[in-house]
Amino acid sequence: MDPLTHSVIGGLAAQTVGVSRRRFWIMCALGSVMDLDILANWWGSWAYIIQHRGISHSILGLVFEVIFFAWILRRLDPGPFKRRVFDYSLPLILHVICDYLTSYGVPLLSPFDQTNYSLGIVGSLNIVPMLFAVSILTYIYMKEKSGWQAVRPAWAFWAVYIMLVSFGKTYAASMDIYRDMNVVPSIMNPLRWHGLKLDEASHSYQRYDINLMKRQAAHLSDIAMPNGDFPVKASMDSLKVRRFLAHHHWPVVRMHDLPNGWTVEWGELMFSSRGLARGRVLVSVDDNGKITGEKEIVSFWTPDSRT
Repeated sequence: MDPLTHSVIGGLAAQTVGVSRRRFWIMCALGSVMDLDILANWWGSWAYIIQHRGISHSILGLVFEVIFFAWILRRLDPGPFKRRVFDYSLPLILHVICDYLTSYGVPLLSPFDQTNYSLGIVGSLNIVPMLFAVSILTYIYMKEKSGWQAVRPAWAFWAVYIMLVSFGKTYAASMDIYRDMNVVPSIMNPLRWHGLKLDEASHSYQRYDINLMKRQAAHLSDIAMPNGDFPVKASMDSLKVRRFLAHHHWPVVRMHDLPNGWTVEWGELMFSSRGLARGRVLVSVDDNGKITGEKEIVSFWTPDSRT
C-alpha cells in the first residue's frame, strides 16, 4: 500500500491504545518506515534481499525492527522497554498485514525463502478508505480523543471495505464468463478487477478489465508467455530460474542482445502501478547457450502486448 495509508494506520493504532503525542508521531512514522527499503533499489541487483519488500517485510525482519526501534528511540521516547516494544510492534505488524492484502505480497519467510505471500484483494492505492481514515484520525487527534470507542469508526470502515473487496473477488471469480480467469485487483477501484486467462492456442496471457457492476469483461491485450527462443530455453538451465518458476505464477520474459550473447530477464505479472511485471531473475547467456551469470533482481517493466 501507499506510504500515507501506512502512516495513517500507524496513527490509528497509536490512538487505539492511547499514547503520548510524541509516541503518536513516532508510531505514524513507523507505519511507513519499512518502505525506506526502496532506497536500496539504487544499490543494484546485488542488494536484492534488502530492496523493497525484501527481508524488511518478513517475520524475521519484523522482529528485528521492533526491537531495534524500541532500543534506538529509548531516549527520544522514554518509558518501559516492554511497553515501547508493544506499541511499536503495532504499526509494523499492520504494515506487513496491509501489504499481504495486495497483489504484490510480502516474502514472509525471507531470507530463507523469497516466495511472496499475497491475499490479492486490494490494490496498492485505496483512495476511499485512506481519505476516511485520514479524516477520522485528524478529528480524534485534534479533539485529543483516544481508545477503541474513538477509533472504532475507522477500523469498522476498513473492515467493511476489506469484506467488500473480498466479496467482489469471490463474485468475479465465480461468474461463468470469468471462471477460467485469475482475478487480481485494479490499482484503486474495488469494483473493477483485472482478469488474467491462459490461452494455450496463442501461447499468451489474455488480459481483461472486469466491471462487476455491469457484469462485463473487456479484453485489453494479450501478453506473450515465455517462448521457445534459444536464449530463453538456455536460461532455464539456471537454478535461480527453476526456483523462480516453481514458486511464482504468470511468468514473463524479455531479452536484450549483447555483443556475445543475451541477457534474459524473468519476471511475473503483478499489475503494479510501476509496471505490469516485476523482474526477478537476470541470466546472461553466451552465443553457445552457456550461462555466464545469474542473479536475483528487483525491477518493474511492462511486457510487450498486442491488443
